[in-house]
Amino acid sequence: MPSEQAERAALLMYYGGDLVDLVLIVMWYRTRMRRYSWTLRGIWRTRTAARRLR
Repeated sequence: MPSEQAERAALLMYYGGDLVDLVLIVMWYRTRMRRYSWTLRGIWRTRTAARRLR
């Protein structure tokens, strides 16, 4: 294998791993937000309703 090709392959593996990490983080974040979004909406509604009663 020529050295240029080996260098390109190494860079692809190095930065490709970072890309995979980024994709996994985004997927985790989206799943987490979906799971807790109903809680956040409920808290917001409760605070808004309490303000209206004042």
